[in-house]
Amino acid sequence: HGFNSQTDKINALKGSFTQKRKSCHYLLNLIMLVTKQAKFINVNVNNLFYSKSYNYLVATLHKQIALIVISYFFTLETENVIIAGTAITRTIVGPTKRMSTYLIVFVVSDFTYINVRIWARKRAIEDGQGDYAFNITQPILEFFEKYYNTSYPLSIALPDFNSGTMENWGLVTYRETALLYDPRRSANGNKQRIVTVVSHELAHMWFGNLVTVKWWNDLWLNEGFASYVDWNQLILYDLKVQNSTGAAVLKMLSEFLTEPVFAKGLSNYLKQFAFGSSVHLDLWLHLQKVGVKLPYSVHEIMNRWILQMGFPVVTIDTRTGNVSQKHFLLEPEAVVDRKSEFKYVVKHHHCDITFENPSYKSNFSKNEWVLANLHVSGYFRVNYDLGNWERLLSQLESNHQVLHDNYEKEQASILNITLALRSTKYLLQEYIPWEAALRNLNYFFQLFDRSEVYGAMQAYLKKQVKPLFEYFGTISSNWTTVPSGHTDQYLEYTMNPEKIRKQDATSTIGYIASNIIGQPLAWDFVRANWDYFFKLYGTGSFTFSRLISDVTNRFCTPFELSQLKCFQKDSAETGFGLGTQALQQAIEKTTAKIKWLEENKEAVLQWFLSESA
Repeated sequence: HGFNSQTDKINALKGSFTQKRKSCHYLLNLIMLVTKQAKFINVNVNNLFYSKSYNYLVATLHKQIALIVISYFFTLETENVIIAGTAITRTIVGPTKRMSTYLIVFVVSDFTYINVRIWARKRAIEDGQGDYAFNITQPILEFFEKYYNTSYPLSIALPDFNSGTMENWGLVTYRETALLYDPRRSANGNKQRIVTVVSHELAHMWFGNLVTVKWWNDLWLNEGFASYVDWNQLILYDLKVQNSTGAAVLKMLSEFLTEPVFAKGLSNYLKQFAFGSSVHLDLWLHLQKVGVKLPYSVHEIMNRWILQMGFPVVTIDTRTGNVSQKHFLLEPEAVVDRKSEFKYVVKHHHCDITFENPSYKSNFSKNEWVLANLHVSGYFRVNYDLGNWERLLSQLESNHQVLHDNYEKEQASILNITLALRSTKYLLQEYIPWEAALRNLNYFFQLFDRSEVYGAMQAYLKKQVKPLFEYFGTISSNWTTVPSGHTDQYLEYTMNPEKIRKQDATSTIGYIASNIIGQPLAWDFVRANWDYFFKLYGTGSFTFSRLISDVTNRFCTPFELSQLKCFQKDSAETGFGLGTQALQQAIEKTTAKIKWLEENKEAVLQWFLSESA
């Protein structure tokens, strides 16, 4: 199963799947990971072991004659030989251009493909499940080639793949659900996921592969640029540092510079560091060289955003013309012990707020509303004086950006709770804004669906959604109920790979925990089997931290807080690995929710009662 030492690994991921006639097939996915300072190498393949001199990778790949070897490497020679009485094929491949070692992959399988190429199980390809990914890949590549000025080839779907996807150069590996689409069984949501994931991974061919960061502290550049191309609008509710936060600050930077200037700077940067490595300062320098006209250098502006934690809330007082900023915290009274100035450069049509001048005077009309952060391009929240909020609420039908800002600031006790709730009243005649509303109202469901507030809230929302539900009522006409009473059994299946693949176990528990009935069952199940889950996922799974956040997401009572702290103490000997930070965040979030409920629960109840009458 591969080479292991204290510093370097060649991981052999053995997967399996069952064909139509129920015969079990196996595949081998070889991934090389170097965990010490990143080095670029010229790769030649002869024997499967990593040279201690760090100059080259030496490997020989032997396989059954019926199997094939897929990799980025050029095939130099193949020959049929007899080893230990078994007929096998020896494949010799290489060398490559300079590339980062973590991008090296070989796949040994009996897969077949569609030309571009999409490799997957033969049955999946024959059923046309690779057609959709194939059809979207070429337009995505053409877009990137035009935007970045380079080109690239092929992808593969693996039944067993914990990471979901991996941007190996020349051979992108995907979990099957991220690449294959069955028109007879798959939902439209699967289509959207495939487009998003394929575009994300292909973007890595430029940011991450053509140019690789020198060390992991700049990983956010790779993931940020790959996520940057996924969406036109920032999503501030999903703040994963490497992905969404990275994409957010890059989107903001492109708005600062204008998209043409940004694209030109990126093109120059990629050409300069092609087949090499860089740090974020190299990118700032190349963007600066394009001819940026800003009050500060790109380096000065962006380091404020990437080297300080969090982001600001910008407050605009239209009565006085004062514009100011401060660090945004869900718990305003939290003590921040990390040294930081928390002063950022914020662009606004009326003014530029800088770290030297965190407050600014501007002229606003007293009779007109003011809306900042147009197109949600800035990585910050916005708050206003009460008069401007009143004017904005009357204009919500023409702009719905306000809705999400309202709920986030209400959670942080910056905005009055009833003012935030009033922003939902116009939804009676709307459709698209419900997406933003429900995303934020989910926070209320988690807080109140086990309390006396829930009945009044449910009555109000039923009244608001009734016209829309009646219009689309036929959609649910043929729905059937889901059998109840199987949740415990479903949880047990997550510990049986024959029932639920190991790669899907933590997400399965998370989905169960999202249900009001399933949440306490999932929490008890995870605590009771913590040793098992930690041993299996605690030190190597990207999804492990999400397991803790998923099963504790509804916590908002002193009893649940005490359970969390007891769990932290009782399981300290086993440890929390990749979930350490998630556990601490769960404690902090639960504490903040308890405080918020003490301050706002009664006001929320009375508002829902009055509006649902």
